[in-house]
Amino acid sequence: MEEHFRIPYANRFEEGEFRKRIQFMYGGVLQKVRFKYTGMSVDSVLDRLPTARIISEEGEAYEIEAEVFGKGIDMWVRSQGERITEYRVV
Repeated sequence: MEEHFRIPYANRFEEGEFRKRIQFMYGGVLQKVRFKYTGMSVDSVLDRLPTARIISEEGEAYEIEAEVFGKGIDMWVRSQGERITEYRVV
């Protein structure tokens, strides 16, 4: 066939970026969340949420911000109990 298709590189679907943000079983819209973490190891949060970054550190409390899809993050935050406080969608 002589027919060719052009797909703009800038508009392609980036599966890797999508997988970084969908860590839970529930779909939904992209949202940015922020919370304080006071658990044993902040690395466990950074591993669970690949888009997470530490905003500030006060002693053993870390303020963390992450981009995630959907509401599955809400259930994960509740499962952390007292280790996560001041949870909010930014």
